[in-house]
Amino acid sequence: MEGELEVEVGVPTAVQISGDDQVQGHLLPAGNYVMAQHVGHPDKLVDATGELLDWARANDLRWDMSESSDGERWAARVEEYLTDPISQPDMDKWQTNLFFKLAD
Repeated sequence: MEGELEVEVGVPTAVQISGDDQVQGHLLPAGNYVMAQHVGHPDKLVDATGELLDWARANDLRWDMSESSDGERWAARVEEYLTDPISQPDMDKWQTNLFFKLAD
């Protein structure tokens, strides 16, 4: 996965995180991103991603990605989980933001 960044931004919880070694900070590549919000079961994120990719193609947007024999390599793709499963156990109501980096 050299040259690729794929991030899942953790599920928020009411539990306090403690300890210096449990949380690490990193920098995402700078640039322009397209974001789409998905409300529904996490298993449906593949469908939401496909819809976002189709929309981008229809609007002549280019992603910061390359293709190889191993498949697509994204410069940055981020999934941000916004729903606390403790306070919202119905997974069909979970909210996720998807971010894809655009080519410069």
